[in-house]
Amino acid sequence: MSDSHELIDDKFLPVVSAEETLPPKRRRYTIAFKLRMIEQADACTLPGALAMLLRREGIYFSTLQDFRKQKARGDLGANPAATKKATSAVPDVAALKDLAASERENRRLRRELEKARALLDLQKKVSELMGLSLEPQE
Repeated sequence: MSDSHELIDDKFLPVVSAEETLPPKRRRYTIAFKLRMIEQADACTLPGALAMLLRREGIYFSTLQDFRKQKARGDLGANPAATKKATSAVPDVAALKDLAASERENRRLRRELEKARALLDLQKKVSELMGLSLEPQE
């Protein structure tokens, strides 16, 4: 080996500042910004105008698509406090009762299905013992 490969000098290592190692912050967009972006994007008719708008605002096309999906769902038209209240962690009593009733019905139907499967297995065994064919006759 040569001397240049044996020695590693610290002056050749890149200096990384603390700012460069921090993860990027997640951007939060206001409802007004989202609606404004949708309106401006819809107004772009010339080739390349939409790309120029997206570069100027610093967002991706997929982000614009997400804004449009939110608008289609109705998430952008309501008061933000009203949407947070609607998605609160307090469960609806009627919904819980319906869920409990559905679970009881599900358990009952599973028991009936198991009984029906057992009866079918029994019928197959009896037909085998008696030498009967279970094939449909035409």
